[in-house]
Amino acid sequence: IPFNTATRVQFNSVEYDTGSLVTTGATWHFTAPKTGFYRIGTRVDPYYALTSTTQAELRFYYDSGAKSTVMGARWNDPQQSFPILNGNTTVYMDTGDTAWFEIWHNSGNTFEIDGTGGELSYCTIEFAGSP
Repeated sequence: IPFNTATRVQFNSVEYDTGSLVTTGATWHFTAPKTGFYRIGTRVDPYYALTSTTQAELRFYYDSGAKSTVMGARWNDPQQSFPILNGNTTVYMDTGDTAWFEIWHNSGNTFEIDGTGGELSYCTIEFAGSP
């Protein structure tokens, strides 16, 4: 993940996708199969020891990118550690809307998600109901 650049998160695998709603790779995204509310949950583990002046943000984009919400952030935390960015929310999407996650940081270095061989990061997107 380069610094000072919002970068789409590429989750490595899909464990449960009943309708082929997830596109993997560089353009990772979810496509809403029907109109309604969706519960979103995520955890992203950047593999880089951040300094006390580092800022990092994980954002969820939905409504085909027209809307977004912060899922997790770290702003000038005095603890120098490997941050975990996570959060939960509920959003409304129409049939065919796409959604994805992006991460941004200003550490001055590039970093990986999960380091080498780990599968600590994940997301869940589930239909919660119609209005």
